[in-house]
Amino acid sequence: MTLMERTKEVQDSKKMKKWDIGTLHSLAGIICSIEDPGPLWVMTIKRHSNADRDALQEWICQTLLTASQFPGNIENTILSLADPRGYGGDPKKVEEVVTKLNKMLIVEGYEIKLDGIKPQLIDREPGLIKDPENPLGFLDPPDFTPLTNDQLLRDILHERWIEVRKCVDSGAYVAALVMMGSLLEGVLLAVAEANPEEANRSSASPKDRKGQPKDFCDWTLNDLINVAHKRGWIRKHVNDFSRILREYRNIVHPKKQREMEMQPDKDTCTICWGVVRAAVNNVVDWQKKNRS
Repeated sequence: MTLMERTKEVQDSKKMKKWDIGTLHSLAGIICSIEDPGPLWVMTIKRHSNADRDALQEWICQTLLTASQFPGNIENTILSLADPRGYGGDPKKVEEVVTKLNKMLIVEGYEIKLDGIKPQLIDREPGLIKDPENPLGFLDPPDFTPLTNDQLLRDILHERWIEVRKCVDSGAYVAALVMMGSLLEGVLLAVAEANPEEANRSSASPKDRKGQPKDFCDWTLNDLINVAHKRGWIRKHVNDFSRILREYRNIVHPKKQREMEMQPDKDTCTICWGVVRAAVNNVVDWQKKNRS
């Protein structure tokens, strides 16, 4: 059973879910704790409220209690809070909120997992949690066969996927980001090479001085992202986050890292890893649909 199928099954079972008032109060507290940047609806509530935090939390709790009478409302609220798109790509903010949500949800028998950068609410064994699991965990390398018939390129992508995990586990976060950017580049290159006419027809394809499409070996990661978005290989939110990863990858240059004043950590890597996974999911889906 896929994660999506499992999530749907769990969501179907939650249609008559009765949320505990203590959980709703905790959820209200999490909402109150979110600072800008955050989901637009949360920021709107906080900007237009003249109440102090305690009063605001009580009001939100009562609102959630009313909303909980209708199936799916609380689940949708939780998923909205866990969506990385609401935090402007700030990995620390996403990690912080998802960790808080999972601490709250474990007693209810649920947890948040990110499928790429899409949050999913899934079932788990109820209990207490001391060291919350990383909600942005690594998976085994996928089957890259749908992307390309080039066995050598498939092997390279497979090995780089594994190397990213090794870099993160060893605390080599700069190296991990560089490898993630490289992996994303390889994945998009595989799709471009498998669909040369589709890629070269794009208005975003890079041209030489004569106005002809450049050879794929001369395409940059930025070129590949632009074409992938224009041709519909990746979705808009994946495109947006891929550009953040592209910028982060540039810290391979010490001068660039100094300019960005950036010290990547595990949080940075986990959110960027979600971008890579989402991109892989998008292009594999596109390839399967267009090869069938």
